[in-house]
Amino acid sequence: NTSSPAAGTEVTGVCELPPGASPELQLQLRGNRRVLRAWAPAPLSVTLMAQEDDDGMELSCEAQIPGAGKALKMSRPILLSVLARPRMDDGSCPPSQNWTEGQDETLHCWARGNPPPILECAKDREPFTAGVPHPVTRAHTGTYHCWATNPLGTVERDITVWVHYHDIDWLHTVVVPVLLLVGILVAAGVGYGVYYRKKKVRRYRLRQRQEQQRKVEMEMLHPPG
Repeated sequence: NTSSPAAGTEVTGVCELPPGASPELQLQLRGNRRVLRAWAPAPLSVTLMAQEDDDGMELSCEAQIPGAGKALKMSRPILLSVLARPRMDDGSCPPSQNWTEGQDETLHCWARGNPPPILECAKDREPFTAGVPHPVTRAHTGTYHCWATNPLGTVERDITVWVHYHDIDWLHTVVVPVLLLVGILVAAGVGYGVYYRKKKVRRYRLRQRQEQQRKVEMEMLHPPG
């Protein structure tokens, strides 16, 4: 009755022989490789409930005279296109998703339906593309509203995104290294001060010894008269 039924509606198909065909011919109706009606005299009819999974099924009639040994004849197939409203569930659009700050993350959401629905998402009324990696910041925390549309209708869904992050430990990453550096500089300064003072003392004592030596030599050269 139609090659484009909506999902959940009945589809009726009829196989008939053309005028003048042998009355001994029997018919069989197939949907892809599945037999919908086994061999029987013409006309042959079938009624099935169209499901979304039936989309793309090829319906065809086969004709043959039982026991005649002649080749099987097949009609031109009819392609079944099952129309379906958009659908989203916990599997296609998880309601809660966890991201990590600093990584590339994807908003996981897609919709089933026929024709394929157009999916759009937004956060705080700003468009946000699902299915594409985004570099994550803490600002991505919040609720994302997604909706899918095709000619049969629209479906909507909210997704909550949680962004996990680690605060910088300023005490250990900045303050402690700075204090260590200051301590090293102070220790180096103190060490240099001690070294410089000892060096001055050695020079002073060396000069004293040299002056005393010169005094002794002068007295030996010029003894008192």
